[in-house]
Amino acid sequence: MIRSIFFQLFYPLKKFTFILLMGLLLSACELEEEDEKSGYTLFIQVANLNGSLSLSLNGKQTLTITGNKEPYLSKSFSQNLESNESINISFGSQPNSQMCLFSQLPPTEMTQQDMLISVECMNVYRGLEDALEVVVANNHSCAIANEQVHCWGKENINQDMLSVPAGLINPRGLSASENETCVIDDAGLHCWGEGKKLTMPVNLLNPREVVSTFSHTCATHDQGVTCWGESGYEILNTPIVTATAHSLTVEPRFSGMACVIEGKTPICWGEEHRVSQFNDLGIVEAEYLVLDQYDGCFLNGSLYQCWYFTDPIQTSFTLTGEFQGQATTANRNPHCIIEDRTLKCAYRSSYPSYYLGLLHHADQVSDIAISEEHACLIDKDGVLCTGSNDHGELNIPD
Repeated sequence: MIRSIFFQLFYPLKKFTFILLMGLLLSACELEEEDEKSGYTLFIQVANLNGSLSLSLNGKQTLTITGNKEPYLSKSFSQNLESNESINISFGSQPNSQMCLFSQLPPTEMTQQDMLISVECMNVYRGLEDALEVVVANNHSCAIANEQVHCWGKENINQDMLSVPAGLINPRGLSASENETCVIDDAGLHCWGEGKKLTMPVNLLNPREVVSTFSHTCATHDQGVTCWGESGYEILNTPIVTATAHSLTVEPRFSGMACVIEGKTPICWGEEHRVSQFNDLGIVEAEYLVLDQYDGCFLNGSLYQCWYFTDPIQTSFTLTGEFQGQATTANRNPHCIIEDRTLKCAYRSSYPSYYLGLLHHADQVSDIAISEEHACLIDKDGVLCTGSNDHGELNIPD
């Protein structure tokens, strides 16, 4: 009897204890699993932020960072991540007069417990509201606005680069290199700078295009095309072309090759092996052509196609609107084009990334120029520049 009563009293308690122990065990497992999840944290490090920046993680979490030009700020997303969880970080609101970009593209998934994503913020400069053209070279920039040529930069280096000739009439066709700037006006061709290439021909009748590089300058005119500069280069042996030749382009820096288009046929000259490499690409028709140091692009119909070294030609863009041109500078980047006043860039890791941030600030783009250290464009509000300002190359005049 006593044994039966004891069993009836304590058996439910024993069952309850078992359930309680199982619950504690399951809770411990869940905590351990939670610990695993909480071990993966994504940190955002921001440099030179002046204002508030918001970022979004996977379209769900939003992180706001506020800075006062500190060299580095670091914050983490509040929700902890799992291992191998996908990562998709996008920028939200950006501070005024700045743009912020990833220093390098973030990974697509968590691969270690603590991961650091670096963001760098740069100042954005504006000016010259009525600008029509802009060019840049290392350490200086120039633009045409209000029927005048304005140049800035080269502080404490060479003020001759900023000595724009007086009395220019209807200036157009700007071109700039590290040691020279050129422009065409109703009176002809004008170049100024360090003097190395300033012994230009005097018989250029009605010049239409000019391209200045570090070693040489070339121009198209009524008699065809002429190049001048340092002696001993094959680029000086210009071909015979008609006055209809257009799309003048020259490889920057070392002037290995230059090209024009006659009708729709590319005609190139310069170093034999460079011309041979170009001919091997098999480009027989083009409406527009631009050369970079190691690559180039051309427009044929609606296809804007590019090549890199001897890689096969690839289509970068299929145009559906009006083509206004590509990014022009002494260090050309043909992988950015303007279509229907919209800037489009096919990014290559070998090029500076900061110019892509101009997309965040530009509206109705009409011109863009890119160098190794800074970039400028023209949109509906005038000239916009960003990048290095070590020599005042972003100090756009009023």
